[in-house]
Amino acid sequence: MSTPRRRLTEAERTEQRARDRELTVRAVEQLRSSAGWQRWLQVRGRTGLRRYSVRNQLLIALQDPNASRVAGFRAWLTLGYCVRKGEHARVRVWARCEPSRKKVQAWRDAGAIPSEKPRAFYRLEAVFDTLSRDV
Repeated sequence: MSTPRRRLTEAERTEQRARDRELTVRAVEQLRSSAGWQRWLQVRGRTGLRRYSVRNQLLIALQDPNASRVAGFRAWLTLGYCVRKGEHARVRVWARCEPSRKKVQAWRDAGAIPSEKPRAFYRLEAVFDTLSRDV
């Protein structure tokens, strides 16, 4: 059984969001150079990355230019592979997170005002390259 995640303080969350935004800005800045653009096109042409958004493709190219196919831990399990024990993700991509059922139910109970509907948000999630998995 896994240990529960430690809850972050508001200051830690703000700092983490700033780091995440900075990572995206760096990826875009590298794309502005000719060499950066060519490297992104090479990464883009590899199998398995086309299903990701342009923003996530940029992040993958920045964090691991040699990545060929990336997926989350559970996605690899679904495909019949295991991520090697002790392996740490070298790549993080933006993942959409839907509001919890509790928040949606509370919104409905409060009268379901459209302007106050809980919205989806994005956070960086760890993904693993094919080199990180066992057959």
